Amino acid sequence: MLEKAYPQRLLVEGNDDLHIVWSICEKFKIAENFNVIDSKGYSNLVLRIEAELLRSDLITLGMIVDADTDLSSRWNSLRTKLQRQGYEVPEDIGEEGLILNQANKPRIGLWIMPNNNLNGAIEDFIKYLIAPDDDLAPEVQNVLRVLKESGKQRCKDVHIEKSYISTWLAWQKTPGIPMGQAITFKFLSTENVRELHLFVEWLSTLFA
Repeated sequence: MLEKAYPQRLLVEGNDDLHIVWSICEKFKIAENFNVIDSKGYSNLVLRIEAELLRSDLITLGMIVDADTDLSSRWNSLRTKLQRQGYEVPEDIGEEGLILNQANKPRIGLWIMPNNNLNGAIEDFIKYLIAPDDDLAPEVQNVLRVLKESGKQRCKDVHIEKSYISTWLAWQKTPGIPMGQAITFKFLSTENVRELHLFVEWLSTLFA
C-alpha cells in the first residue's frame, strides 16, 4: 500500500530516526499528518532540501540531523543553506529547536540531535530516556570502560554512545529491539525528561 502523501514532510538521516519519531508521536498523541522521509544519511538529506522546497504543495519541511562531533559547523552549514533559499535565520538555534514562519514560504523546522546544544547523535538523545536509577546502565558503562582500558575497544570513541545504547538494548527483556520499539515497550522512560519534552513541543508545534 502506498503511503499517503502529505504537504508536510520531515527529513531524517536514517531508519532508526524514522521509527523513533513515530513511536514518540504515538506515545504523545501527536497527529501523524506528515510524512517522515528516511534520507539514508546526512549528505543525502542536505541534497534533498532544495528539491523539497520546490514542491508546489509543500506547507512544512522539518529536518532532524545529528550534531556529530561539531554542532557549530553543522548548524552554520544548514543555516547558510536556508539563507540561500531566502530564509531569515537567527544566529543560534536555541534549545527549543528552530521553527521559521516566513511569508510566502513553507514553514521550516530543524532539530539538531541530541538537544541543539551539544555534540552527539540520536543515541545520546535516547540515553536521556534511560531512567536515572536503571540498574543496567552502570553495568554497561563498566563493560565499555574495561574494553577501552584493555585495548579491546574496536569502535571509535565518537561512536561509543552507539555501543552504549546497543549494549543496553541487548540486555533488555526483549534483547536487541530497535530504539523506537524500546519507547513503545516502555523500556525507556518518557516521564520528566526535559530534552524529550522540548522535542515533543517542537514536533507538535511544527506540524500543528
